[in-house]
Amino acid sequence: MDLDCKPPYVLAGHSYGGMIMRLFAAEYPEEVQGLLLVDTTTVNFYLLEGMSDSRKQQREINRRQARLGYLLSPVGVPRMLKKQLGSRRLPEPVRNAASAIGYRSYAYKTLYAELLASDKSARELQAAPPLRKDLPVIVLSAGQRDEEWRQSQEQLADLTAQTRHILAADSPHSIQIHRPELVIAAIKELLVAEDTSHRL
Repeated sequence: MDLDCKPPYVLAGHSYGGMIMRLFAAEYPEEVQGLLLVDTTTVNFYLLEGMSDSRKQQREINRRQARLGYLLSPVGVPRMLKKQLGSRRLPEPVRNAASAIGYRSYAYKTLYAELLASDKSARELQAAPPLRKDLPVIVLSAGQRDEEWRQSQEQLADLTAQTRHILAADSPHSIQIHRPELVIAAIKELLVAEDTSHRL
């Protein structure tokens, strides 16, 4: 389906996807009018030299589990052990759908590929030009995270001169599922900023 979408774009990215949106905005500054980062990972979250010891340990555990899930899911082992991908904290209707997908081989394959490429992705973003200083950015952070994650979100609060940081105090990581109205409001705010800039 061809939507015939032309720049400038308002980009929104959650978690790892926020890094991808940041990279696009850095490399194509004239094509981006606004940027929404929904509980986005930072560069240091994936670079070994920026990781805490506990994060390094968790990283290796996640990689091993994703690899095993990819290798064993075709014969149904993750389903038998009830080790599906996806948060158990999701609302029930969403959790049921996510569980059905979370046992499948392609879900584990996608996660494993992301984890293997995460260091490279972080270094690409680290080497990219800074974001345009007048770019409107909204950083929407989940409040129900550990202290290390909350501190990493503070690093995003000064990406540009037009960055606004909003804390979703009662939300875990997937804000777009637990507090979708906050995500919608942020996108609308960036769209209004885009419309205003075109009228000036």
